[in-house]
Amino acid sequence: MRNTSGRQIIAIAISPYILSRKFNVDWRFFHTTALNIASIIEAIHISGYVLGDIKPQNIFVNDRALPSIIDTDSFQVRNPKNNKVYRCLVGSEDFTPPELIDKDFSSIDQTEVHDRFRLAVIRLVA
Repeated sequence: MRNTSGRQIIAIAISPYILSRKFNVDWRFFHTTALNIASIIEAIHISGYVLGDIKPQNIFVNDRALPSIIDTDSFQVRNPKNNKVYRCLVGSEDFTPPELIDKDFSSIDQTEVHDRFRLAVIRLVA
């Protein structure tokens, strides 16, 4: 477990089976964690951003099921003054939506739907 702000956190990339055995958490912990991750991503979308490069290795959760998203240098940002889009230029191959595979991210405006796909894939593999 890593330590951030005095609290121990774990990467969600660890198998739920291992987490439940090693750290004594149950299904309520996993459901609460999933809800909290989705809520954070929703708040980011409401603010007008797209994460772009979501993967389990970049999501940590503490013992109260409160997640932290790290390595957030790949957000897609829209300038509200001139509407210019600063695109997310990177993506993790295993979590890229099918319509973006082999595409040049520097010429594509990604959407919330792309992030939703990534979140769904994370849930399937984590």
